[in-house]
Amino acid sequence: MGHADSPEDFRRQCLRQLARPLADRIRFGFFRNPNPVRDAGGNRSFESMPEYRRFCEASYPSYFGYARPAKSEQKEP
Repeated sequence: MGHADSPEDFRRQCLRQLARPLADRIRFGFFRNPNPVRDAGGNRSFESMPEYRRFCEASYPSYFGYARPAKSEQKEP
């Protein structure tokens, strides 16, 4: 699968997708992303949010989105 080459290509793709029945749009709109940490065992509980954040930063790869954002160097107005 490629990407849309122009805004008009993107618009045509969107119209094709909207023409599908709702059940198909829902079925094709989600995918199962294996998560070895989440799927590895039972439930976990944490005493505090900092403890949870430390666990996530130590256990998950950054591309899963559990890392804290970098601090911005931009000054607040």
